[in-house]
Amino acid sequence: MFREIAKARGLALVAEPDPKKATAYVAALRLIGAVHLIQKEHLYTYLASAGLVQVGKEVDVAPYTISLWREPQKIKLSPGDTWME
Repeated sequence: MFREIAKARGLALVAEPDPKKATAYVAALRLIGAVHLIQKEHLYTYLASAGLVQVGKEVDVAPYTISLWREPQKIKLSPGDTWME
């Protein structure tokens, strides 16, 4: 699959998006469909901040695979609520 993306010169997710850069991540997703409205350099800046890079141009590594499963967080209960556990 990665070789097919590289041949097409597509975009590959090579790093997990940084939650601190969520605004840039949302902007990148919106701008993917509006490439003709902005300069290409700005688009790639947004995409890079979201962990997406142009395959074959900037990196030559396999893309990062995001798992949809996350370990659930343990909710800290007050002493009065612990009886429900």
